[in-house]
Amino acid sequence: MYTGSLGEDPDELDPGTWWYKRSLINALERILADLEK
Repeated sequence: MYTGSLGEDPDELDPGTWWYKRSLINALERILADLEK
């Protein structure tokens, strides 16, 4: 989990958390699309 402060090494932490959030959003969109069928 991300436990550092927002001003702490943003270049190192942001890409990882961004990718993680993107993968979760993509998975949720796929599930919602399947439910709408």
